[in-house]
Amino acid sequence: MLLFSTILNINDNMSKDDFIELVIEWNQTNPYKYNVIPDIVWNGERNIRFGNDQLWLDINEYRNQNIIAIRYEKIAEDGAVWDTDYVMNFNEMRMSIQLDRSYKEDAIIISSDFSTPHFITLLIERGYLKDDNDLPVDRVPLLINDANLFYISRVICGESRYQLPVVYISKNYYNEDPIDVKKLAGRLKGVAHVLLQESKLTNKALMEATDRQNDYNGSIGIYYPNAASKKKNFRYYREEGYDEGLYN
Repeated sequence: MLLFSTILNINDNMSKDDFIELVIEWNQTNPYKYNVIPDIVWNGERNIRFGNDQLWLDINEYRNQNIIAIRYEKIAEDGAVWDTDYVMNFNEMRMSIQLDRSYKEDAIIISSDFSTPHFITLLIERGYLKDDNDLPVDRVPLLINDANLFYISRVICGESRYQLPVVYISKNYYNEDPIDVKKLAGRLKGVAHVLLQESKLTNKALMEATDRQNDYNGSIGIYYPNAASKKKNFRYYREEGYDEGLYN
C-alpha cells in the first residue's frame, strides 16, 4: 500500500556521499531505537547492505544512469512491512521519496497511521532543496499580506502553478488562526506550501483579485499542481479557537 510519494528538486551542492550520509543519519538519529540499525559504519561503499532480515538498509549505485537508490525496510512485530525508498537522480538533480506498507500473512494489526518522512526536514535544514518556482520549500508557513497577496491570488486564478500543493489558511471571524498552523506545517514537512493569511483585512483585496473565489472566515483551500485536480475546501465550523477536525 503506497502511503506517501513525492519528487523533489535538489540543489547542485548535494554530492553522492552527502546523499548516502544523510540517509544513514536519518536512520541513526531516529528517536525510536527499534527503528535504528545498529553498528552502521559506512566507508564510502556504493553497493552495500546493513542490518538483518527484519531491519535493513540497502544502498545501490546505478552508474550508467547516475542514480543512487536506497531502501530501508522494517518488519514490525505486528506483521507490517515498512519500506522507505530514496532514489536520487544526479543527472536531473531530482529525488523520489516513497513510503510503502504491506502486511505478512500473519499480521495482527492493520492501521492507516503514518507520518511524513523526517528525512525531508533534514533536506530543508541542510539547504538541499531548490525553491519551487518563486516559493521556498519550507516547514514553516508563509504569511500572506498586502505586499505578497499575489502568491495566493495567482494560484486561485490558475495563473501560477507549483510542483508542490499549496495549502491556504484564512483567518476566522475573530482574526485568529482556525488551526495550529505551525503544527500543520511541521506535519507536512515541506511537501506542500503552507500560506497563512496574516490578517483578515486582506479579504476585500483578495476577493477583488480572485472574483470572490478565495477562502475566508477560517476556511482552508488546497490547490494541487495538476490542473485536472480540483481544489479542495475545508470549512471552519467553530466560532473561535482551533477546529481539530480540519487536520483530517
